[in-house]
Amino acid sequence: MTSPGSDRRSPVAAWTVLIITGGLTAGSVVAWWVAAPPWHPWLFHSVVDLVVGAGYGVVAWLALLRRAHLAAWIMAAAGVGGSVSAAATGWAMIVHRWPDLWGPPQLLGAADWTRVPGSYALIVVLPWLLPVRPSAGPPGSPSASEPPSSRWPRPAC
Repeated sequence: MTSPGSDRRSPVAAWTVLIITGGLTAGSVVAWWVAAPPWHPWLFHSVVDLVVGAGYGVVAWLALLRRAHLAAWIMAAAGVGGSVSAAATGWAMIVHRWPDLWGPPQLLGAADWTRVPGSYALIVVLPWLLPVRPSAGPPGSPSASEPPSSRWPRPAC
């Protein structure tokens, strides 16, 4: 049984994550369109950051609307980090095209490190937060806890 207050929803945080990731993702797409850089292999990282920011931003929004679990916060960190990284890369492309624009190294360097905390938390911490339960499967099917020999018939010899 859960204690009172441990299973609260966080709609304000959910909408904040969605607005931040959505706004930065849209800004990144606009920056790509405006800067129109020639393709270079390092731009692939920015595309990945863009997709991570948009995807995990939406997943974190949905999860935080339902329950403020640590897993939802890790997804929010991954989404915001990916969106910030993609936006920083987009701004770096614009500054590269128009060098007179403001582009401090701290902002332009954010593309290299903002994705790291959320991504590492997804890989290292999130698996430890998920419950380990045997799969029940559809009704009438054998349990996943049964040995494989009892689930599948032996081949006829």
